[in-house]
Amino acid sequence: MGQNPEVPSTPLTDPIRVGNQYPATITTVAAEGVSQRLVFDPSMKHHDVALRASDPQFAEAGQGERWYAARRAAMAAALAAVAGSEFVDALVLRGSILLKTWFGDAAREPGDLDFVVDAAGWTLPDPRTERLFDEIASGAEEAARGGGVVKIHASAALSDEIWTYDRVPGRRLVLPWSAEGCPDGSIQLDFVFGEKLPAPPEPVEIAADGGTPAVVLAATRELSLAWKLLWLVSDAYPQGKDLYDAVLLAESTPLSFELLRDAFCADGGEYVGRPVTMRSIRSEIEDIDWSGFELDYPDFDVDDNDMRQRLLTAIEPTFLVAGVLPSEYQQRVRWLAPLIERCRLARSGGGPEKVHKVLLRNNARFGTAIIVTRELDESKSLTVEEAAQEALASSAWQGWIHGILLRNPQMVTKDIEDVRAAELNS
Repeated sequence: MGQNPEVPSTPLTDPIRVGNQYPATITTVAAEGVSQRLVFDPSMKHHDVALRASDPQFAEAGQGERWYAARRAAMAAALAAVAGSEFVDALVLRGSILLKTWFGDAAREPGDLDFVVDAAGWTLPDPRTERLFDEIASGAEEAARGGGVVKIHASAALSDEIWTYDRVPGRRLVLPWSAEGCPDGSIQLDFVFGEKLPAPPEPVEIAADGGTPAVVLAATRELSLAWKLLWLVSDAYPQGKDLYDAVLLAESTPLSFELLRDAFCADGGEYVGRPVTMRSIRSEIEDIDWSGFELDYPDFDVDDNDMRQRLLTAIEPTFLVAGVLPSEYQQRVRWLAPLIERCRLARSGGGPEKVHKVLLRNNARFGTAIIVTRELDESKSLTVEEAAQEALASSAWQGWIHGILLRNPQMVTKDIEDVRAAELNS
């Protein structure tokens, strides 16, 4: 199978899905005059073939307009079901449907609905998950019946797990729909469980089809931008759609440094001890896959390199201090400030050994240990090399020394050189 193979115009049945090892929720638009391609779907990496179908392109423009209007009506019905659900207060909307509400034609055509399940103790296996899916499927079917534009077929709903390797785990619900005058389609609803919200949601009115709006809780613009940056930096396979969305948000939404850091560190993971700076963002967004964006949105005349530069320009104010961009070193110190304070408290109660245990518990790399050691030096005279030697003398780092450093003796030298360079560069 070649790169981005075309989707056949015949229906994608369960035997075909199983035979090709496709995800259980992959659906296509089966009709003559419709073209789609299979593109990589990082949320399905746990499958042998992690693919989804790109948005359909129609040879006959009128048919395409009818199809997309029907999909919007189906999404409006699904949102109405969420708004009327007993679980509505636990569901926080985010993603492309919000950007469409905020930015109109400049935003991508939304093809799915994304939710964070924000309820203490509600994990993926919880029995409430099945109740939620049943309730939304039946509620969307009923809402669509009342709208009269599209029919949603709750009994044919599909479901599968998502993000089992990256991000927090979730589950996908796919609702098939049909409408007069166009091929059948489906809408996709993604729910993730256990993700912490670094900022409270706000009520928002969403009219997916321009009709009566549904009122649901949603992520703010600022949090949406922070999350987009998180995914661009941390995902193993960053996506062009997230870069595009991030530019729209960043060019219209101020982002505080504190919320950016909170979004990266909400799960207490690697970014507590791994600073995110202008330089690190610039490096990470170089590897974004733009091909999926071009297939889904061929009418968007945008250049990926231009989008990268626009994003960097728009987010620079987040990193400014008194109107000036600090050095790379000072950006790292600022990011590490909460960890440095925890280490300061640890040192007062247990000395340097306790400091380095705290660092390792927070996934700090050796370069971070050098910076924190220097920042804790009250005389402010400790050199980069002296801080490195102090860290290496700690028993806390002995496992790293024997497990990694002996096989890669150049690592300490590289970290020392990197910290030195960080003092000189922004």
